[in-house]
Amino acid sequence: MIWRHNAILQLLALVVADGQSDLTASMESYAPKGCKYNPLPSFLNSRAFTSYTGEVRVHDVFGLQSTVKRHILRLDVGTASLLTLQVEVHRDTPATLTVDAYRRGEVGKPSGRVLNGANLLGCGGDDTKAFLHGLLSDKDLEIDIVFELASVEVAASQVDSRVAEARCWPVRLDLAAIPTSRAALHWPVSCLAENRLPPSLQDKAGGNQITELPDQGLTLAPPKDAQQHYVYGFGDERPWTDFNRALWSGIVEVPTRLHRFVRIFIRASFRFSSSPLQLAIELFDLKDTPDSTALAPKCVMGCLGGVPVYNGQVIDHAMPTGFRYRFWVLAAGMSEWTSVIRGEGRHCLEFDLDYSIKFEQRMTPFEIGPAAWLCESSRLPAKIVQTPRPWATDKLASQEQLVAGRSIWIRDRFGFPPEETADMEHKIEIEVSEPCVFRATTHHSDGVDVFVALSRKGETERACKTLKHPGPVPRQTIFCMLQPGTYVLTFFADYPLGGLHPCSDFFAQVALRPTALASEDKTRQCLATASDLSTLQVQRSLALTTTPNWKAIKVPITFENSPATVSVWSTSLSISEEDASQRLFMRLVVHSDYISSDIRFQVRFSGRYIADTQVTSHGYADMIGPLDPGMYYIDMYYVAGTGGSAGVKLCSTSMVDLRIVSRSAYGKGNTTAQWLCTSTRVPPPDLLAPQADEQVLLDSEYVVPESGQHTLKLKVEEPRLVRVKLSSSDVEFTIELWTRGASQTLLARGTDSLEMFVGAGTFLLKLRASSVGLGSPSSCSTFLLNLLLQPQQSLPVCPWSPTSSDRTATAEAQKAAADHIGDLLLDLVPKTVSKDVTVKPAVTLWMSQGMEKTFDMTVDTTSAVRIDVSIQPPWLPLEISMRRKRASGKLEAPIASAEWTESRLLLMQSDLPKGSYVIEFKQSRRYTVQAGSGLSDETLANLCAHVTIHAEVGISSKEAVNTLRSELLDLPDLLAVQPLPSSLNTVGWFGSPMLPVVGTQVFRFKEATEKMSLKVDEKSIIRIISEPADLSNADITCELLQGSTRIATADSLGQLLAEVQPGSYDLSLTPKAKSPFLVTVGLATVSRLKEDFALQDSGKRCLSKFPSLADGVIFSAKGWAIGPRIIRLKQSFLGMEGMLGSLPIELKTSSVVYIEAGSALPLDLIRIALKVPEGLWVGEQRGARNSLEIELPAGSYEVQVSQPKPLRMDTITRCLEFSVKVTATPLNPGAAADKAASASIASAAADGGGASATSEDSVQKQELSAREEAIVEAAPCFAMGTLPLPLDFSDPKGGSAIMGGPLDKNGRLSIRTHALLTDMHDGRKKVFVQSIGQKLQLKIGVILGGHARFSMASQLSFAVIPLGAAALDPVESWDTPDGWERVYILDANSFWLSFHHNHRERSESACLHFGLQLEVHPVTDVPRMMSCFSDAKSPTDALPDRLDTAGSTTKMFRYSQKAVFLRQVQNGFITSTKFTVSVPSYVVVEAGFNFFTSHAEMDIIEDKAGQKTMIFGERDFLHTPDDALNAQVTIGHTLAPGEYILRVADDHYVNQVSGEGCFPFSLDFRLVPEKVEATVLSVKPHPSVPVTRGTDLVLTLRFSEPPRGSIDDVVRAISLGGVSAMTGGSWNAMDQKFASDKKSSVVQASAAEGHLVWTIGWNAQSLPDVGTAKLKIGDLRSNRTNKRFRFNPPTYTIVAMPTGTPWKGGALVSSSAAAAGTTIAPPSTPAVPERTVNLLPAKGGVGEFKPEGSAGVPKASAEDVGTARAEGSKAEAPVRGARAGEIASEGGAQQSSQNEDDADHAPRVQEWSPMDASDSPAVSAPDASSASAAASPPASSGSADYSPLDRSDGECPEGTTRNAATGACEVSSALPLGYRPIVIGCSFTAIGFFFYFWSPRLRSLGGAGKTPNARFQDVGARTSAEELGLMTNRDFEDDDDML
Repeated sequence: MIWRHNAILQLLALVVADGQSDLTASMESYAPKGCKYNPLPSFLNSRAFTSYTGEVRVHDVFGLQSTVKRHILRLDVGTASLLTLQVEVHRDTPATLTVDAYRRGEVGKPSGRVLNGANLLGCGGDDTKAFLHGLLSDKDLEIDIVFELASVEVAASQVDSRVAEARCWPVRLDLAAIPTSRAALHWPVSCLAENRLPPSLQDKAGGNQITELPDQGLTLAPPKDAQQHYVYGFGDERPWTDFNRALWSGIVEVPTRLHRFVRIFIRASFRFSSSPLQLAIELFDLKDTPDSTALAPKCVMGCLGGVPVYNGQVIDHAMPTGFRYRFWVLAAGMSEWTSVIRGEGRHCLEFDLDYSIKFEQRMTPFEIGPAAWLCESSRLPAKIVQTPRPWATDKLASQEQLVAGRSIWIRDRFGFPPEETADMEHKIEIEVSEPCVFRATTHHSDGVDVFVALSRKGETERACKTLKHPGPVPRQTIFCMLQPGTYVLTFFADYPLGGLHPCSDFFAQVALRPTALASEDKTRQCLATASDLSTLQVQRSLALTTTPNWKAIKVPITFENSPATVSVWSTSLSISEEDASQRLFMRLVVHSDYISSDIRFQVRFSGRYIADTQVTSHGYADMIGPLDPGMYYIDMYYVAGTGGSAGVKLCSTSMVDLRIVSRSAYGKGNTTAQWLCTSTRVPPPDLLAPQADEQVLLDSEYVVPESGQHTLKLKVEEPRLVRVKLSSSDVEFTIELWTRGASQTLLARGTDSLEMFVGAGTFLLKLRASSVGLGSPSSCSTFLLNLLLQPQQSLPVCPWSPTSSDRTATAEAQKAAADHIGDLLLDLVPKTVSKDVTVKPAVTLWMSQGMEKTFDMTVDTTSAVRIDVSIQPPWLPLEISMRRKRASGKLEAPIASAEWTESRLLLMQSDLPKGSYVIEFKQSRRYTVQAGSGLSDETLANLCAHVTIHAEVGISSKEAVNTLRSELLDLPDLLAVQPLPSSLNTVGWFGSPMLPVVGTQVFRFKEATEKMSLKVDEKSIIRIISEPADLSNADITCELLQGSTRIATADSLGQLLAEVQPGSYDLSLTPKAKSPFLVTVGLATVSRLKEDFALQDSGKRCLSKFPSLADGVIFSAKGWAIGPRIIRLKQSFLGMEGMLGSLPIELKTSSVVYIEAGSALPLDLIRIALKVPEGLWVGEQRGARNSLEIELPAGSYEVQVSQPKPLRMDTITRCLEFSVKVTATPLNPGAAADKAASASIASAAADGGGASATSEDSVQKQELSAREEAIVEAAPCFAMGTLPLPLDFSDPKGGSAIMGGPLDKNGRLSIRTHALLTDMHDGRKKVFVQSIGQKLQLKIGVILGGHARFSMASQLSFAVIPLGAAALDPVESWDTPDGWERVYILDANSFWLSFHHNHRERSESACLHFGLQLEVHPVTDVPRMMSCFSDAKSPTDALPDRLDTAGSTTKMFRYSQKAVFLRQVQNGFITSTKFTVSVPSYVVVEAGFNFFTSHAEMDIIEDKAGQKTMIFGERDFLHTPDDALNAQVTIGHTLAPGEYILRVADDHYVNQVSGEGCFPFSLDFRLVPEKVEATVLSVKPHPSVPVTRGTDLVLTLRFSEPPRGSIDDVVRAISLGGVSAMTGGSWNAMDQKFASDKKSSVVQASAAEGHLVWTIGWNAQSLPDVGTAKLKIGDLRSNRTNKRFRFNPPTYTIVAMPTGTPWKGGALVSSSAAAAGTTIAPPSTPAVPERTVNLLPAKGGVGEFKPEGSAGVPKASAEDVGTARAEGSKAEAPVRGARAGEIASEGGAQQSSQNEDDADHAPRVQEWSPMDASDSPAVSAPDASSASAAASPPASSGSADYSPLDRSDGECPEGTTRNAATGACEVSSALPLGYRPIVIGCSFTAIGFFFYFWSPRLRSLGGAGKTPNARFQDVGARTSAEELGLMTNRDFEDDDDML
């Protein structure tokens, strides 16, 4: 499955911000929900950053949206100040961040620049730190600090195409602005006569320059007297450039140690504001001799910078042994400070330094997470055997993963498995049998820097040297000639600071090719015709990059004595300001032979490398842009090899495509997302011509060609096996293999898969794409291609072959077994996942075609499963799946299936409920042998592949779900997790009594109790706040001790406050578990505080009560802000403990809320919190800032401001001063209006035309671009149509009311919503449930989209966690292709419902959209809900065994089974209904059921033996929450002519049914031939589902034929809510009907013909407050027939909140019916005889069917309302009785009230179909109970059947009027208006969008699906016992709606 985040946005209609000219603000409005870090602030004027002394301090990690190329931070200082600023990006950020300071309002003007920043070595490597410092004079008190992202690279990735990269970059900001009047406080009081520096390492080495690391290691402990700091004086020195002065350095040689690495810990403490330092490690080879005279590192092999912490830096890395390391302490030149601090005698700096360098073997804490093995990466092989053919299995016998062949090329994403993380090293033994060219390369890595080395076995000396490529990130190559022998290739990596992030991986390639295979004649010819590249240029092109523009080049590859980069071509490219305005992108692609050439490129800009080339199937590609103005230097190069003879050269033909493309020139009709999707991928190859014995394996992502076809020519010189596997979310493929020649012959055909055994020759592999379901393919459909060309002669002979000589134990065991597998068992026993991982050895075996095996597995608790099967060579058509095994022995359909990735199959499931399972290894397909080739099946019978199986099962970690702050541990490069310092008297903390300190740091604990010493010379105040970084381990004891005397103890929240006298103290910290904590330290002397208040207090008036901050605030749906406001309360508040005041806030729409309080630590601590029923969501303390960011649904909330631990000290006269800030940003910022654009569009419409491109562009060209770019990057978090999960399901103020909550007093709850998890808490959300003191039963269903590569269920982890107890296991669970359902029993009183989006890649977005249905009942409701009544039917009676649809060729056929109770037993039921499709037709099937009591499934299969599912039903909501039928399963699909079976099934949880139960069901079947009149086939969601005010409405319409006209034409024909066109009308007229400001939608989708599916979204503000809104389609015509579309307009009900408790059995009066004065009459009670429904009875019988064209059907009556008929036949309306399933109309007689348990028990269904006739009855299945026609009022229009052809109300289509003379409806002279408050996109640009909001519903709207074999693993081959089961299919991961 393809990651789809690029395609998600292809529909987006972007709304321009209201009059907004600030593009940054426009884009940043999208940032909060897509970022797990607080946004980078724009202002620093609150007490969170600016203290009352005028000092400004920031030391924290923030998030910067990658689309925000410029962020402006406004800094205001009251007097001349000294500014020091550094900002660092994470090592994985593919961008460079620059910083400069300008005068306010002069950004970008050279004359306005105040300070220049510089890019330097940082913690992420070269140029990852931007540093700026200088004096702000009195004329520069208001400045704008500008952060700019330089040349962001935008996803040209093939390697990472399966990874959704994060679009919110974490940045570490350290800023200090110190008034010059306070500069002396930040400077040493005096300097020593001589420098006092750390001792030299040479002293420990006996004077040698290089110190060899001894076994005991090297350490430098802090001085015993913590106040004896290191001092460096520079009064007599010249100024130096930043960080180019070394204060101390030392060289350590680390000898090689087996299974060990060296732990390097260095910590420096200094005053950041006045004397910032930089720590660095420089890497050298053992052979290299570092320059002892160097003053700064040169970083030839690479450098590692320190990580900034509060007033300091830390390096904490585990580095490989066998290298030399040089350690540096570098100082910045701060001349502005020396200009203020007069006197050279004071010109010095102080710092503290400690280090520890030791060999280390065991992992340190937090280096391996609980799910470190549940990763997509592969294991590196243990052995590579280069051997001539044929293989001999006895020589390849191994219990480890191996690769063998004559010519070898392996490439994949690899990772270090848990057993190798102790030393971060993997060795591959390589056996070489003949002279070979060898190449090994490292590429993209996540979280680690990977190195590679090659040596002969048993030797330490390198056989070939390694070369580092130029670029911003380390990439390495080994390229040389190898002679026969045995070698060892070692991959090793450093440990990142803070530990290895789970699933950190890297991409690597290793290849060997015998020199004997190279053609000397071809090489000489290539060398003789080497290309002259002087004329090669970068083309400026408007062509799509998917259209190749290749230029062939021939480049000789040389061999030298040492590796070096050799430039073959270079050029410069100037981009002017005018060029940059065209939004230019640089697209560079080079394809070359990997082994012989491996040509690459690099780009420099502003002196920095900016290209991070991504691997494609044949080379490298990159897409850089939008390009900033300036000069770019492009260099194309190769790496010269070593080990070759003198004069040896290689040569091959390479292809390059170098061009500059303009986004602006590409066209307005395409979104940036669509353009990037097509522009950043390379086209599939056209030719594959492998050399003899060379294996070709392609595994890459490509764009589906616009034509939908691609032909790949294959030239093979020997018999080969061709295996092709294609997968796509958008299309399915027909694969054909043809011979090429005068007469082409079709050899084989397959759907998405093909296996063929061919002889030598030339072949054509033809790929034909067809849309999955809904018309033409998307404009940017992509597919994954896994293609193998395997030489037959290189396949190993099986050990059991008569010709095999293998006598190894493994071979003998397999020979003896009848199936050649024997008793091979996988040890699939769950283990508790912990840091001490016990890894089972791999299972290896030989497998041949046709071999199959199953393995049983039982888990007794929720577990995770990973099965990685490496196949060498990967020629077997193997399929691996996991199926659940019920207690009855019934096997369910697969819940997970393995996917091909390179040469392996990978199956992963992160949340596997307890139970029994079967793992199946099957080969249902076989190779077809080319006829006439002389080959036969027997040739393959005894050929094998070596299979290595790594199977791991572990208990799923509930802690991961319960931990909300784990993101703090994910950024050790920016937010270091360091050990507790030994003293608080270091320079950076309380080094001087003159300077108060307030800082936050994350500390880890090795011991149970750790202490920090503290010495104070005068009375002081200390405040400590300890907060858990891991919420599952939140307890800590904090004490202040003086000797053995306890001076102060922290409270339960970890807060300590003490006023201490002069003396020595110890601060003791004892965490309950050894988990990290965020510790905030505030420390100051009383005298300093008194003086500061006396000098710096503003003197403003103090208030006697907390102010009303909400006064005058308009809580707009567009977002709002309160503050930052500085509040000063009277001195009496200083001692007040508890709440100081509250702030009521209101959210009109789902929003991200940010609350912040800033206070004067250590004196005061002000806490801000959000009140929820279960308590308070409290802000997190970072320095002086206490803040919380959280997403909330619409509702009313309360923000509380409190003082948890006041300091009661009267010696300082002052006010209680703090700041408060509260902001709300809508989850969908597009809700904002653009009045200018609205007016422009309205004006254009008034003139008789839509808003032209010109008028729209003139209004919002720049703003649209900014917003568009923002949405592109925020794609995974785009929120229209979704709601964030609330905080609580139990209280009306918990935010759940908009979804149907809260839990009522009887314990019932129904939640139905489209939910959103965001990045803010790393994809986590917890919802509190307070039960009512009785046992409850909870059922939850999750409907996920299709962007999961492996399995739907693994995308969302869910846990029910009672307070203070372990998580509950579900009593039942079901997995479906679109999600899962689970049932829980709740015994306790309070629970957390914990949701977590498991994203395996650290850089992946954690946002996830999903449909959520949750229902809670007292367990006492369950028996009543399953009660049976006399009119209940058996499933076989209610659901027919055949529908006679054969005659439906031009008219619609419909069959409807009204709502009925079905009698069922515990095992549920499955029915089969056969039907015939005579012509291509669209089938719509809807099965309604009760969500709580049933698990319904539905599918369609071909009526053939052994067929698998073609189409699987998708779940959806139905009716009101209180309806018995509150859910449905739907199918919508286009079927080819043939015989089919519709299967409907129901299942129940364990012990649900005792004996027999009855369950409500309904079924509606419609078959629409393609020749039917132009019709609207389907509208989603169902109009019976109420729309809640405050939520967006997203509708999807499917037409039988493409509508005529452009997008605007279609938009104008659609309206909602009765807004009619008005000639010359304005937006004011519309505003009277819609509760919103003026708003326009700007269509950004391409208007192509042939669109069948349209997705339309109404923003919440555009919908009526409460009432009804009819969806109408005006004069919209078919593009084929020019006829108007038939359409039955549905009416949607808009409610303030969902009303009604869930149906509980008994009474069936819905809230909606009651509101209309409507009741449901009870059903009749006579028993219904058991019988089979026959739809073809004797003539004139009940249920008679008349074919189309017949005179009609008998008049319907109360006796025969159950007729199936063809659409268009005449029928009279039946008598409207109080039939089960009908809703009485308004004004009808109201039934008297009755006891709910004695009331009507029949289910109710509101029927509606876009194809129904408004003047014809609903025709249902035979229903004997309908004879009891009670005196019920007639059905309301909401439930009647309609026909879009016949309009009984005489209405004309919207936009037309009735001609008085002719009576016909004619088009009005003016175009209609009133439909513009919608956000719309057409089918192929809308599908990704719709996919997120209505999830997989669109799949039910139809289209051609995948073939049975490719798309489904279903129940077609089940046993009779299995037929009672469900039809789940885990392989069905592709959306039918994805075009």
